[in-house]
Amino acid sequence: MALAKLLHESFSLWKKTSIKYLNPSNYVPYDPPMDFVVRRLNQGDRTAFYRFRNQCTREDLAEGFVELDHVVVFGAFYEEEIVAVSSIIEWDSIADIGIITMPDFRELGLGKAIGSRASEWAIVNKKLIQYRHDVLNYGSLKVSRALGFREYILEQEYTYIG
Repeated sequence: MALAKLLHESFSLWKKTSIKYLNPSNYVPYDPPMDFVVRRLNQGDRTAFYRFRNQCTREDLAEGFVELDHVVVFGAFYEEEIVAVSSIIEWDSIADIGIITMPDFRELGLGKAIGSRASEWAIVNKKLIQYRHDVLNYGSLKVSRALGFREYILEQEYTYIG
């Protein structure tokens, strides 16, 4: 009992992360809205990509973790500007998808569209498809559910408070 009390008084819940996987048979594809183009990014998109990243918050960059040098990267374009990005990092056979959408372009289905492209790539390449997000990120929750992801585990991180 004393140990339980000590642990409760010494640590505070810092973050809860939902870790989800996609069974290809549950996958639901999404196309971008009419005025947007989604395509795979390449080194020629470097300037547009870094313009996009410079507009992102630290929180979005940490949560979404998208980089141009990841295994595969998709962007949603509005006119000539990138307004949403998804990328995949690989851990052995796992394809972990990250997504960031600019605040002014949220709730338009762009997260679903670029997440869909990343999922399709992972299915074709026979990867185990993973998507992680903070449980308080309602937008990510909606994207993951729409694409057919199912929660596998809820990871809890604690911080030492003394």
